[in-house]
Amino acid sequence: MVEVKLFATFQKIVDSSELEIEADNIMELLGELDNRYPMLGDRLFVDDELSDNELRDNVMVLKNGKNIEFLDKLDTELDEGDRVAIFPPIAGG
Repeated sequence: MVEVKLFATFQKIVDSSELEIEADNIMELLGELDNRYPMLGDRLFVDDELSDNELRDNVMVLKNGKNIEFLDKLDTELDEGDRVAIFPPIAGG
């Protein structure tokens, strides 16, 4: 199991700040979140048939505190006990 921590609007969509999900990599984890919570999937992925599961701009995913952009992106492997944090785009100014 992987511990998933959600922040801000993502928490509100799933009505929880933490979940446990069985997944071998980030894409599988995000796909499971999309299956369970379609509204969350709509906010995670670009809504484009040509995007091939591309994350929306400014959605940040961390594995054990490291941004997946500096690992293997959506192919980043997960192991039992890993912690994944998912942040929505933040607006402000």
